[in-house]
Amino acid sequence: MNKIWSAVATFNVLFLFNLWVMDRTNTSLIDVFNPSENWSSVPIFGLSLGTFTTIFSYFLMLKIIDINGDKIGVERMPSLWVENIEEQFRRKWNYMILVITLLFPMLAQVNFWFRFHKWQAWINDDVLSLNQLSLYEPVSLAFLLDWDGHRYGDFSKVALDGWHGVSFVPFWQPLIMIALSLVSIVYFAKIFLMIFPKDPR
Repeated sequence: MNKIWSAVATFNVLFLFNLWVMDRTNTSLIDVFNPSENWSSVPIFGLSLGTFTTIFSYFLMLKIIDINGDKIGVERMPSLWVENIEEQFRRKWNYMILVITLLFPMLAQVNFWFRFHKWQAWINDDVLSLNQLSLYEPVSLAFLLDWDGHRYGDFSKVALDGWHGVSFVPFWQPLIMIALSLVSIVYFAKIFLMIFPKDPR
């Protein structure tokens, strides 16, 4: 299970960090993680696929911490990338891994939520008569099967030739992302309390 968690946690951290860089520089560090040439899609990918992989990583971490129940505090953390490490460095290493694999994904979620509200949504009908919508405006559930019905991005660029934003479903997509974020918060709290219990006995 340690090896599976190492692979999932590594992918999750690299994916989120790459999105964070793309969001600020419009440049992908790792092309295979490039979700789209349209950079406005970055928050959506961070809050959907990124949060899903974070939950999976937290789930595996929680299982390993539970298995290591005979250990105390940060020693219950699963090892990452290294099998053998000197005892004097193990605790510091585990704290670093805890920050990278547990805290960083949560900070990335907060960042992507703020970035998500930077852009707008609109009905993708006639470019000359586009109607802007709230990101949380209720729309028919049927639009989950019609991803071209709405768009998301920088509404001020809609008039530009060839720029039509990215596929987006108001209300339903944010609802899914909120649900994923809540699940990740629950897992985060469980892991934190298992590593740093209020009662150390």
